[in-house]
Amino acid sequence: MKTGRAAAVALAAGPRLVGKWDVQLAPEDQERFVYHAAQGLGRDAAAWVRDSERVITRQSHAAFRALLDDLQAEDAVVEAAAVIGDSLEYPGSLADIVKSHNRLHTAEGVLYRRAVVDALHDLGVDCELVPAKLLPAADAVTVLGKVPPPWRKEQKDAARAALSLARSGAHGSSPRTASGARRRRLG
Repeated sequence: MKTGRAAAVALAAGPRLVGKWDVQLAPEDQERFVYHAAQGLGRDAAAWVRDSERVITRQSHAAFRALLDDLQAEDAVVEAAAVIGDSLEYPGSLADIVKSHNRLHTAEGVLYRRAVVDALHDLGVDCELVPAKLLPAADAVTVLGKVPPPWRKEQKDAARAALSLARSGAHGSSPRTASGARRRRLG
C-alpha cells in the first residue's frame, strides 16, 4: 500500500497470476495524508479524522467490491487475502500521533490497512496481515513466470504476500478488524 492507494494481485493455484490492479483507497477530493493534515486542525482534528476514515472506508469498500465483481465475472473465487503490515493498532491517541512524525506515518499506514481489511471482511473475504519482514525473498515472484508490464515493486510485494499466505496454508483467519473482531496475524 501507498498512502491512498494499494496494489492488488490475484493468484490461482500453480501458482499463476490471475490479474493485477491499482486500487484507489481515497477519493480524489479526499486529503490522502489524513494524520499529517490533522496536525493543523486543533480541536477540529478528531472529527475531521473520523469523517476522513469513513470516506476512505467507503471508497475502499467500493473499490474492492468492483475488483471482486471483476474476478467473479471471470469465474474466480477469492478464498483469502493477504495485507502487508504489522498491525491494525494506532500508535497512541490522536494527540500523541500529531506530535510525532514517525507516529504520523504509522497512523497513515494503519488507516489504510484497516480500510482494506474491513472492506474485505465486509465483502466476505478473510485476510491475514503479513509483516514485510516475513515476505518471501524478492525473487519468489519468478515462480509466476513472465508477467506483462507494468510489474511494479508494489505489485510484486503484493504477490509475495499472497505467496506467503498460500505457503503457510492459511485460509484467511483475518487480523483484528477495526470493528473489534479478534483475528490472526502471520508470524
